Amino acid sequence: MGDDYDDFDEGGGGGSGSHEVGFFDDTEGALVAGRSFEMSGMPRSELGKLKLAVEALGKGITVVPAGDLTDTGPGADEDCWGSGVIGILHGSGGGYGPEPVTREKCLAKLEAAKALGPDVWKSVNDLLPEKNRERFGEEEVHFFLVPVGPLAAAKIAFGKVGVEEDPGQGEFFWGTDMSQEKHQQGVWGVRVCSGEDPVEVDLSESAHQARVAAHPDGGYFLIARYD
Repeated sequence: MGDDYDDFDEGGGGGSGSHEVGFFDDTEGALVAGRSFEMSGMPRSELGKLKLAVEALGKGITVVPAGDLTDTGPGADEDCWGSGVIGILHGSGGGYGPEPVTREKCLAKLEAAKALGPDVWKSVNDLLPEKNRERFGEEEVHFFLVPVGPLAAAKIAFGKVGVEEDPGQGEFFWGTDMSQEKHQQGVWGVRVCSGEDPVEVDLSESAHQARVAAHPDGGYFLIARYD
């Protein structure tokens, strides 16, 4: 596998629009090691405050909600819906074509999130609305793909970059940009995971070896779709 692109967004979520606290302006896939949380019923302004409070803990963790939190999403006093992930953000991308993702770097983020320890997660849990705490407290740390931005869907595929007109091995996976234009390139290979909500990414050795057996020269690629 090649290294992640040099411009792979390792910050993410800097947009704000009319909101005091921004998340992601562009439709992308975000990669996060952490715990999932329910945000349905939380006002948009409270979700922004939660992000600031989590980041103020100083443990390198943040709040990554799925979906549209821009000006076309909920207003400041309107309730959010769906779920998100609180944890260590590895990066985001895939909005303009397949972007390579290095499994070893993802596993390193996962180990770092697991090493945070129960005290840190308790501190995070205490910041959540009371109705959300029981579920979050029972969650385990996983590595997640989180579709972010307007009309977001995302996937990770394992294989080789190519074009649909030149058939490769396996299934062809492609995305669209925010103009709903189909990406010029996609990936021939196998699906690792996909969805419009946060989804766990299976990076286990057994799953990885099965993918490599089917596509010996393949790599992992992040693809987003404005849908």
